[in-house]
Amino acid sequence: MTGRVRLAYDRAVVSRARGARRAFGVIVLVIGVLLAGRVAWVAGAAAPGERTVSAQVAFLTSSLDGGAGPRMQALFPEGEFFLHVLTGLAAASEDSGLAREQLAAAMAPGVADRFGSGLTPEHGTFHAGWTLLLAVTIAELTDAPTDRNAVADRVPALLDALVESPTGVPASYPGGYWPCDAVVAGAAVARAAALLQNSTWLEDLAGWRDRLEGLLDPTHGLLPHRIDAAGSVLDPPRGSSQSIIQTFWPDLTSALDGAPDRGSWLAFREAFVVRVAGLVGVREHPVGTEGGGDVDSGPLLAGVSLSASAVTLAAARANGDAALAADLDREAELFGLPLQLAGERRYGFGAVPVGDGFLAWSRSVPAGAMDVPPGPRVLWVGLMLPGFLLAACGGLLLRPRPRS
Repeated sequence: MTGRVRLAYDRAVVSRARGARRAFGVIVLVIGVLLAGRVAWVAGAAAPGERTVSAQVAFLTSSLDGGAGPRMQALFPEGEFFLHVLTGLAAASEDSGLAREQLAAAMAPGVADRFGSGLTPEHGTFHAGWTLLLAVTIAELTDAPTDRNAVADRVPALLDALVESPTGVPASYPGGYWPCDAVVAGAAVARAAALLQNSTWLEDLAGWRDRLEGLLDPTHGLLPHRIDAAGSVLDPPRGSSQSIIQTFWPDLTSALDGAPDRGSWLAFREAFVVRVAGLVGVREHPVGTEGGGDVDSGPLLAGVSLSASAVTLAAARANGDAALAADLDREAELFGLPLQLAGERRYGFGAVPVGDGFLAWSRSVPAGAMDVPPGPRVLWVGLMLPGFLLAACGGLLLRPRPRS
């Protein structure tokens, strides 16, 4: 190879290397700008909240029509049931007919029989509490005699189970006792009592709550995750059940005391709500303790449960903690890979519709009014930093180098 040819070849190699470097720099710069811009847009926009629920319900409905119920049941013990109930609760304010359809589906033998039989109430406290909750929600919105009568028919067996339980926690399933299910049931009865103006039910609930509060954990003042039939604690307070308890505790305490229990919410927030890497999340185990995850919590990231964090959006709304609710809502929008097509909004590409159901229901929970001090907040500027760094790296790659 002659010197002239060699020189031309070397120049061509250098030119290609510079071109590749510039192309890579452009890609890195664009990715960085998009990442930082996405975080800035989510942080600056209004939290999605109720605005997106209708589109989420449209996706959930089409998913159920496409056989999502059995698919979710194969993944989670209550997958199909929750998909029906959560879709009904999220839809109730706009489509009572759809909510009734989902209540009927949740009561169908193929779904209800999974929770056992021969219990009081039939199919256990978990099934009875959530279905009463949906029935009450429908009746509150329609005020139709048939819906009110359906509520009146459901309450006695469930209330009897609560009142007659020595611990305040009747069986959720055969041999299984979860206080969070008793709280959902008690809150549903309290709302039914308000709807039907039945003061006797409230009097019974007051005595029941006294027994239930005998289970409060002395360290945090919160209910345990799971007990046995005698009331011995099998699992102490955990985020996945506390997020549900805190969602419904305001309904119960407002009905019995005339105001929500601010102390319970603050105790939960102190024990479970944390900021990690600039993000706000809910631990499965209290701060200062460690433990693994399971089917209730899902996988844990630095001790944080994604499922507990999603449901805490509902709890924050119910307790009037608008700042925490907005942060959790925006985080779902930032990391949930939202996609809206033909009026249907799904998250995570719609791969796990029951997760969409929990998010839609959480966003539909009415916002409570309670004055609470600020807690951990998302550091949105910090979350933009990786995008800024990538953009800066891309800019450096695009800077011309001096010719040698």
